[in-house]
Amino acid sequence: MSKKEQAMVAELADDAPERETVVNRILERSKETITKLKTVKESLTTKTTKITTQLTDFKATVTDLTEKMTKIQAKITGMTETLKLKVSERKSKKDILKSFSAKSDSKVPSGETSIVTQAAIDKITDTIKDQRKVLKGNRQSKNEYFATKVTTQK
Repeated sequence: MSKKEQAMVAELADDAPERETVVNRILERSKETITKLKTVKESLTTKTTKITTQLTDFKATVTDLTEKMTKIQAKITGMTETLKLKVSERKSKKDILKSFSAKSDSKVPSGETSIVTQAAIDKITDTIKDQRKVLKGNRQSKNEYFATKVTTQK
């Protein structure tokens, strides 16, 4: 009982019939208050659990989106490198054809020179394929490093 309630009870005589009634009312109100507080506690516990679950779901969503973004960035990087490689390949082929035109007085190649030119083109194509393999390996290493870096930054 609070001090105020104790003072009210103390004012009543020990044998007064109102004393028991007052004490019973105070006990009833205290029980009601305890019941209400338990209900509030359960409600808050439920809300806390719900919020924790939502937070966990949001974290998982952020992780998934980060992984997807990393994959997209890796694809963009790969496509950029492939595009650069194709541009350089075309430039190399154009340079070979220009050099052939510069060496030869005629614009129509003979059978012999076209074989030499085709052999040079095949050699360059093989070199380009080898360079693509090297580039692909480098790109994979770079993507793995980037993915590891993004993962450790979380």
